[in-house]
Amino acid sequence: MTSAQTNDILKFFESYCDFYFVENQVALIDGRANEIVLLYLKELEKILFQHSISNLDNVKSASNIYVEECKIDYGTHGYGTNCIFPDTVTDQNIIRAFEDNDDELQTFFRLFFDAYELLSLAFTDDTHEILLVEFNNTLAHLLIALSKPTNGNFDKNISRAKAHLFRGSLDAYKEIIAYEVYRDDRENYYIDPEIKKRLFTLRLEEITGVGASVSGKESIIEEYARIANELINTTIPPE
Repeated sequence: MTSAQTNDILKFFESYCDFYFVENQVALIDGRANEIVLLYLKELEKILFQHSISNLDNVKSASNIYVEECKIDYGTHGYGTNCIFPDTVTDQNIIRAFEDNDDELQTFFRLFFDAYELLSLAFTDDTHEILLVEFNNTLAHLLIALSKPTNGNFDKNISRAKAHLFRGSLDAYKEIIAYEVYRDDRENYYIDPEIKKRLFTLRLEEITGVGASVSGKESIIEEYARIANELINTTIPPE
């Protein structure tokens, strides 16, 4: 990870902190601010993997407008002070989170972003709220880990962040697979016997590890991805 990336991630979480502090309080009433979460998703993908010019100022602008509108609607008394990203957050904390265990957290982010992109291509008229919830939860755990690295829960929150990315990735590919197999007809459908066996084996591997750490389970996501892509390119044979 370059020093520029580390600095961008620090700025990213400084912005996200203020947004999350407010959005988490009003989401039950107003619903999730999915449009803002999606902006943060795309920005973090850009920072981690695309190495392009940051668009964080535009994301912060949209986020600040949302926060100020919430304060107008609900009054400032309910918020106390804004979330201040503490001075304890350092470059070393960010590097520790994103580069430990052979960059495993970055790997889970990459797999999640790939899954979200494929799902968005398959269903263009949907923001895929479930995945945005998983992403938002991921950032919340990272925010806690980075803000309080010495409270003994750093590794626990990093692990939980990975788990949200894992579940979100699987949900995306399962949605694609279900659609490609059934095509809205659960009585008359076709699935290649070989793919059917692979799905059974993969699902068995997945449920066997339920409740355990997701570390080292990137291959499960990758196999779901392969199957989803194969099904997208599969035609139903004539009877």
